[in-house]
Amino acid sequence: MSQPANTDPLDPFAAILTTTDAHRAQHGCGAYPYDKGTLLGVMAAAVNARRIVEVGTALGYSAIWLAHGAPQAQVDTIESGSGHVDIARQHCVDYGMSDRVQVHHGDAMTVLNSLDASAYDLAFFDGFAPTPELINGLRERLRVGGVLVCANL
Repeated sequence: MSQPANTDPLDPFAAILTTTDAHRAQHGCGAYPYDKGTLLGVMAAAVNARRIVEVGTALGYSAIWLAHGAPQAQVDTIESGSGHVDIARQHCVDYGMSDRVQVHHGDAMTVLNSLDASAYDLAFFDGFAPTPELINGLRERLRVGGVLVCANL
């Protein structure tokens, strides 16, 4: 798959949003991307993130924006849907982010518990409503002074 044509000069990854909407309509799944990618990029840059963790990859839009905003960062993103993981990984390849974005497949808490504690500068939750356990799992991954952002609270 090659990189889709850019249809939005302010969002170099807008084609992923379009692809995600079409995918969700076709499959009836819960792949809803957080559509404020520029905001995520700015947040990642503002905290000078070197390591970022995300729960709720969908098709990769937010993970790619986080990596774009913090060009020195490594992003670990977690997705439970195997079909979504494959597409997200391909989007990372298509947009030249596969060396910086690691798409993990599995249950969010299981994968989080396998990641380093106190190692991340930024944590982003973008799944369905988070449980207190999941929020605490993300908080435990943050270094002192790290930033936690949760959508869908």
